Amino acid sequence: MFSYIWNVEEKIRHDSINSALPSVNVKKILPLLWREHCMECAMPLCYASCPLYEKRMDGRCARFAKGVIPVTIDGVQVKGARIEFRRWAKLQAMLPHTFDAVSIRDYVAMTKRYERIGQTIRKMCQLAGNYKLAQIAVSIAEKLLIRKKHKRKVSPDGFLAVIKNEESVNKELMLEILQGSHSVYKTKFDLSPGWNETYIPKRQIFLPSNESKRWWIRAYLAPDETALLTFAYFDFVSIEKNKSAKSASKVKCVAWDLDNTLWKGIIGDDGADNVQVNQDALTLIRQLDERGILQTIASKNNHDIAWGKIVELGLEDMFLYPAINWEPKSKNLQHVADMLNIGVDTFVLIDDSSFEREEVSSALPEVRVYDAADISTLLNNPEFDVPVSEESKLRRQSYLNEAKRKKFSTNYGKSEDDYISFLRACGMEMSIFTPVSDVDKTRCLELLLRSNQYNVSGHRYDKDEFTKLLQSPNYKCLAFRVRDRFGDYGIVGFSSLEMGQQDIILKDFVMSCRVAMKHVERAFFQSIMNSSLLPKCDGIKIIAIKTPRNNPLREQLLKMPVTIEYEDNICLRMTIKNSVAFVDEGIISIKSSL
Repeated sequence: MFSYIWNVEEKIRHDSINSALPSVNVKKILPLLWREHCMECAMPLCYASCPLYEKRMDGRCARFAKGVIPVTIDGVQVKGARIEFRRWAKLQAMLPHTFDAVSIRDYVAMTKRYERIGQTIRKMCQLAGNYKLAQIAVSIAEKLLIRKKHKRKVSPDGFLAVIKNEESVNKELMLEILQGSHSVYKTKFDLSPGWNETYIPKRQIFLPSNESKRWWIRAYLAPDETALLTFAYFDFVSIEKNKSAKSASKVKCVAWDLDNTLWKGIIGDDGADNVQVNQDALTLIRQLDERGILQTIASKNNHDIAWGKIVELGLEDMFLYPAINWEPKSKNLQHVADMLNIGVDTFVLIDDSSFEREEVSSALPEVRVYDAADISTLLNNPEFDVPVSEESKLRRQSYLNEAKRKKFSTNYGKSEDDYISFLRACGMEMSIFTPVSDVDKTRCLELLLRSNQYNVSGHRYDKDEFTKLLQSPNYKCLAFRVRDRFGDYGIVGFSSLEMGQQDIILKDFVMSCRVAMKHVERAFFQSIMNSSLLPKCDGIKIIAIKTPRNNPLREQLLKMPVTIEYEDNICLRMTIKNSVAFVDEGIISIKSSL
C-alpha cells in the first residue's frame, strides 16, 4: 500500500491495465507501506543547502511532484499509485520481521483503515498548523503495520511489479533490499512505454534473517533520471499460477543448457579440452535449424570459457542472443524472447538439471522443459512438427541480420524522432503481390499457422481450406515481402480481402514479428488505400478478433487513421475510410502489383 497523505491532487485517477497483465493470479499480499524519500537525504541540514529541496506540506522535501496520487485500475483489486519521480526520488518501505502475506480482502480493508488514519491526521494537522504530529503518527502506523502478526501465516511466493511507464522513452527502475545500511539484493526493471510486468520468485531474492537490524526495500531511478510511473502492483505476493498459461502449439525457439547437455562434463571444473561433445545434441541442433526453429543458450557458466568452446565447435552462428551467465534461467529466457520478439510460450528448454527445469516451470509455466536424456527422441513430439518452407530454412539468418540492425540502431537516440530516423536509414523496401508459386503459398500458410501476436483473426487454415481461399473469386489474397540494407526478411505478411460492392472486408491479416514496430503494417494498408482496389468502395472494414496474444497488432492498427465502429470483449471493428489520407512517413518504399 502507498502513503497518500502528502499528495496535493485530491482527485483519484483511473486507468485500465493491459488485458494480458498480470500473468499471475494474486491471492495474498505482504502489507508494506511505501513512502516518499530522497536518495541523498541528510535532513534537516540538506533543506537549507540542497538545490533540489522543494518544501512539502510537512516541511520535508517533496521528491515526488504532487506526491503519491491514488489510482484505481480496472482488473486490479488493490489501489495503485501514480508517481512523478523528480531527481533523487525513491520509494521506500520497511520490511516486516514476520513475513506473512494476507488475503486480498484483508489487505484492502487494511489499506482503507490506514487511508482513513492518514486523512484524519492530515486534517488535524491542517487545523493545528503543525505537521510534526503527522510524521510521528505515520511512523507509529508503519511500525504497527510491520509488527502485526496474522492468524494465518502464508509466506509470499515472490515479488510482483506491474508498472506503467507513462513516458515515450524507456526507463530503468532499481529495486534494492537492505539490512540496516548494507545492500543484500538488487535488481533492475527495464520499463518500456506502456504497461510492464516482472515477477521474481522469492527463491531468487536474498532476504536477511538477522532480526536485530531493520530491513528496508527501496525503488529508485537511474542516476539523475526522472519519470512518470503508475504502479498497479509493487508487492511481495502469494500467487496462484494463471491456469490459462499454456504452451503454444508449435515451438519457435529451443534453449540449450551446456554442461552435461550439449557436452558431457562441467566445463568450469573439467576444462574446455576435457569435455566431450554430445553427438545426439549436435544432430538435433542441425535438424532444428533445417526446420527453421531458432536456438539459443541458457547456461549458468563462465561466459568466456563456455563461448570459447562453442566457437571451437563451429556453432557460434547457430545461437541467437546466447545467455551464458549466473542469472536465473527463467529471467534469461524472458530476455531472449523479448530480443527475438516472440512469445515465451513458444520456447523449449533442454537441461539435464531437474532444479533448473523446475525453476523455469515455476516462473514460466508456459515454457516446455525437457531432460537432456530425451534429446534423441524430441523430434517425435508434435510441437516440433512445424511447416518447413524455403523461407523458414533461412529464418536464423534473418534474425542474425536483425541483430545487426539493433547494433546499428545504437547510433541513434531513444526518442520517437530518433527511431523514425533509424528506420529511414535502414532503407526498407516492400513488394506486394499475389502468391502464385507453391513456395510462396507454403510460406503464407506457414505465417497463418505460426503467427500469434500479429494475427488479426487467429484463424488457422489447413492446406485444403487455404487452397480454396486462394482460388475464391470473392477474395483478393496478397502477400508482401520486405528487405533493407542489412538483408532480405523474405515474405513476412499475408492478407485476404473480401471484395464487396460497397466495402472491402479484411478477413485475414498476419505478419511476422520480425518486422514488428517497423511501420510495415501501416505501409501495407496505405498501399491498399492508394491502389485501384478502392474506387467504388467506401473503405476497408477490419474485424480484429481479440485473442490472448494479438494485442500488439490491435494497438498498431489503432495508431492508423481508423474509425472505431464497435468494440466488446470479443472483437474490435474498425474502418479505414476512403476519404482518409495516410501521412507518408517516407520510411518504406513500396512496389505493388495491384
